[in-house]
Amino acid sequence: MTKTFKEVFPTLKLDKDMENLLENADVTRISVNHARDFYKIYVKAKRLIFKKNIWKLEESIKKQIFKSKDITVKIIESYELSSQYTPKTLFDVYFDSILDEINSHSVLLYNLLRTSKWSFTDDTHVTVTLEETIIAKTRGNSVIEFLEKVFCERCGMDFIVNLQYEKPKISKYRQNADKQIEQEVQNIVARTKFAMAKDDDDEDSKVAVDDGAMFVGGSENTSDTKKSGTSDSPKASDKKIQPEEVFYFPKVWEMKANFEFEENWDVNAIPIDKQKLDEIKKQKPEETKKVQDRNKERARKLGR
Repeated sequence: MTKTFKEVFPTLKLDKDMENLLENADVTRISVNHARDFYKIYVKAKRLIFKKNIWKLEESIKKQIFKSKDITVKIIESYELSSQYTPKTLFDVYFDSILDEINSHSVLLYNLLRTSKWSFTDDTHVTVTLEETIIAKTRGNSVIEFLEKVFCERCGMDFIVNLQYEKPKISKYRQNADKQIEQEVQNIVARTKFAMAKDDDDEDSKVAVDDGAMFVGGSENTSDTKKSGTSDSPKASDKKIQPEEVFYFPKVWEMKANFEFEENWDVNAIPIDKQKLDEIKKQKPEETKKVQDRNKERARKLGR
């Protein structure tokens, strides 16, 4: 037997807004399980009641009527809405409540619905577009079933849903991350090429890279150029290429991705024969001394 909500719960104290929402609401049925700790209250209303308000109403009934922490109250709402409501207009005013409700069931379904796109072809036909992911492919139909329950069963509307998928768009953050990775790869490739740019006859004609440090250098044969206008280097003379004058920057540059700096350099401040750093010399001073010491030791053993 149907009764008004106020008749069923005459002592229930609610705020003014909630009383207005329930003014034309009826209680059509109340059911309880065998343990009598789970109550279902079926309510039919003529005004939309958002899900957050339904949850508040459940809590008020539990505290004021049953006064027990071990009782669960579940309100099953349905609506007799005026003709001004269509699925399209209902979507505009009720969508936030739908999101709250589906979030209480599944965060995964909530995220699918929250990021979906809706397109109404008319007042009753809608196309829901989800990003084409594995999760969307496997759980997309669950979202549609939930929407059909809300619009068809709860609100009594003709609601036809078409589900489709689209390729996910790459976010700006992802694009920037990909660009940064690409830049890092280019830097690694460039460093590798520089490090391998070693000539058998003139290993100094290169830019050497070591552990992120860059040394600028080149051939030292310029100062030894013969009067004939050719270099002592066989390779340069074979190709008849006049070597360029080369200077060595007296510091180490620490190179970083997307990093720029400027520095004044007087190329004649240090004599050319003292410009070349030990780090890029083929034989380091310490190694030269070791070789000399080994030669002396051999000579001593041979009695020279």
